[in-house]
Amino acid sequence: MADCLIDRVRKTSNYYLLLLFSSGVAVPYAQSQEANGEATIEEVVVTGSYIRSTAVDKTSPVEIISSDYIINSGAADVGELTAKWSFVSGSENNPDAFTAGETQGTSNVNLRGLGLSSTLVLINGTRQTFSGGIANDGSVFVDTSTIPLAAIDRVEVLKEGATATYGSDAVAGVVNFILRDEFEGFEVSGGYEEIANANTGKSSFNLLTGFSGERTKGLFAGSYYEQDSLSSGARPYTTENAVSSLGRSFLVLGPDASGTGNYSGGYDYLETAPDPNCQENGGVLGSPFVPEGANGAGTGGGEKCGFLYGPRFNLVNEETKTQIFGTLSHDVSDGLSVSVDVGWTRHEVKDNPQSPSYPNLSFPTILPGQAGSPFN
Repeated sequence: MADCLIDRVRKTSNYYLLLLFSSGVAVPYAQSQEANGEATIEEVVVTGSYIRSTAVDKTSPVEIISSDYIINSGAADVGELTAKWSFVSGSENNPDAFTAGETQGTSNVNLRGLGLSSTLVLINGTRQTFSGGIANDGSVFVDTSTIPLAAIDRVEVLKEGATATYGSDAVAGVVNFILRDEFEGFEVSGGYEEIANANTGKSSFNLLTGFSGERTKGLFAGSYYEQDSLSSGARPYTTENAVSSLGRSFLVLGPDASGTGNYSGGYDYLETAPDPNCQENGGVLGSPFVPEGANGAGTGGGEKCGFLYGPRFNLVNEETKTQIFGTLSHDVSDGLSVSVDVGWTRHEVKDNPQSPSYPNLSFPTILPGQAGSPFN
């Protein structure tokens, strides 16, 4: 991509250029010929050039993510790699129920937070189709998780808009993944990470093989990624306030009501009567949203019997990912080549959305005199 940015080149006839660069004395001679009509000047404007040059020669410098950076980053997949870039903001790469939603297991690139649909994603300079999933804001995106990390040689990032060259898909910029299509030999790599005090972790395994002949070259990459789930119960500080106020409590509508049995005693109008077996059944006594003793803010008055739903959430969901990618190219002649790219990816994410606050719940209303009411 760095070699395909816009250059403007002005060229005259070969005869005029030869005289122009031969010596300083030849310049007025060429102008004299032009004045006498003996030479014709031809002007050609080139709107796209494949002339090789360095990335910093362009008006908009290109950020190069080298293979050394990729290896030293410790990333297990492309989603973890792009999440480390300072110029990326707002990507949906995390496999959890809180932020990813229906896009769990996918990854994308959002340059400068301008939107997932505003970043053009290329592989070896070729546009990629959009994923079948839709982001939380309804935008479409290219799923970069389908690219095996082991097959990437480098990443070229244009961090400024390039709509003049690539169209409206490149409002935020362009990300071009360059594959290791010149690789020859056989390579195996893997990794394992474990989360402290949680008995959970993630592992990855990568396989890469390739060949490069005089006219034909090919690359095959395969990878397997596995992430264990991390329950919020393993991190109590994340769940101590996760209490639903829509638990086993009753709202007294009768004035000066008196209960019998488990609800024996007097109750005022609109007073909340919690389940007397609330704590025995795993409930939490406290104010509507803060359980007793949480951060010292609970009242302990038994106003409501809340349901502690936090431990039933996953901070990180269980995920498995299998990737296969292959590319084959052949130079038919000096100016003609044929290439084929084939990829297959399977993602599986096990979510655990067990919040009782999702459905439309309400407190049970028991009128005085109603059959079965403990206040009769």
